[in-house]
Amino acid sequence: MSTAPNKNKGSNKGHDNLRPAKKGEVRNPHGRPKKEICIPDILRRIGEEPVSPVMLARLRAKWGPDFHPKNNRDAYLMVAMAQAQEGDADARRFISERCEGKVTDKLQVEDTTPTKIVFEEVLVAGQVVANTIKRTITRPNANPS
Repeated sequence: MSTAPNKNKGSNKGHDNLRPAKKGEVRNPHGRPKKEICIPDILRRIGEEPVSPVMLARLRAKWGPDFHPKNNRDAYLMVAMAQAQEGDADARRFISERCEGKVTDKLQVEDTTPTKIVFEEVLVAGQVVANTIKRTITRPNANPS
């Protein structure tokens, strides 16, 4: 039997240099650093700003005097809705994707290259613990692997 001391005592198994915090001790007094300002935050802030008088005059000239958005975001969405009603396919797609969710794109690939797929399983005590797929592509005039 070994007489070496057990280094892994307590709850810090494998981490001898770690010590639990004492009661009332704060290890990270300033907390996690704040996230830097990013583009979505900037766009949200711009969207909340009121529509400028020059832009509002242009929008009312195009879309009529009943155009009364409360901020830039409302103006953008009202313009998109008006364009969709006029038949703009991109505006209709934008609105439907925001209301109903984006339709998943289906991709079909045709590969005429002969392919050999080999499945390898790792067994431990009769149970499959890992599957790996090895793909070998055999091209004409090439040696198969």
